[in-house]
Amino acid sequence: MRRIQRFLCWSCCFLLLPSTLAGAVDVAEMRVVSSVLSDLGGEERVKRVDKDSFLIEDSIYHFVTLTWDDVRKNGGKHKLIRRWYTGDKLVAESKRKFYLGRPPQEFWGYIRATMVGPGEHKSELYIDNQLIDTREFSITDQAAPDEDE
Repeated sequence: MRRIQRFLCWSCCFLLLPSTLAGAVDVAEMRVVSSVLSDLGGEERVKRVDKDSFLIEDSIYHFVTLTWDDVRKNGGKHKLIRRWYTGDKLVAESKRKFYLGRPPQEFWGYIRATMVGPGEHKSELYIDNQLIDTREFSITDQAAPDEDE
């Protein structure tokens, strides 16, 4: 009886082992299902509206949602880098290591418009040094005039 219990226990372990030791999902398997630039963060981010033009007093949030084919598989450990540019000049960068669970996985970063100033900008998201998503946007130092005026 003990042998049967031991056999069943080890059999279950071997059945579960491949999925737990399978490692990280390769970046090549990941795909972007949503990329949004918004001026709404925090709890208001559920109301976010995709836009590409911001005012100097705004904070710019870049939300990226990823998935992969085997939704039963955890994404594993990866290095994420977010870079913010003014033209071709790198103005801010953040690096973090993440453990990705099952998809979908959402990442977001933000920058205050005052840190980069008026002009043309872009945000890039890298996973394991591979570019995953790029979004371009502009910042103006004044509000657009009303059409009624």
